Amino acid sequence: MLSHGGYQHQGGVDCVDLTATKSGFIHEVNARAVGMSVFRLGGGRLSETSAIDFGVGVQCMVRPGDPVQSGDVLARIFHRNETGLDDAINRLSRGFVIDRTGPAVPPLLHQVISSKVD
Repeated sequence: MLSHGGYQHQGGVDCVDLTATKSGFIHEVNARAVGMSVFRLGGGRLSETSAIDFGVGVQCMVRPGDPVQSGDVLARIFHRNETGLDDAINRLSRGFVIDRTGPAVPPLLHQVISSKVD
């Protein structure tokens, strides 16, 4: 699920695109996989004294329900010196679930609550 077309951004941060290996619909984007990926890239702390690299991170390019084609970019991974990159790729590859059918989308509004008293 990895595009090898990486490129460099300012401040020595490199970027790698994670791409879809099949066509379908984004069924799930696992938030824990995204968060732990950022942590492993250096965007989190193990202790109070650990430094945080504010240049690293993950940019999700799709959301649940979006149609994708094989090769479409699912996420951009911003890393420095490949620190934690392999782990982030593995987590994100499992975190984006693509299915042939789209997920059931919950209604935007469940009910309207009014303060009007009869």
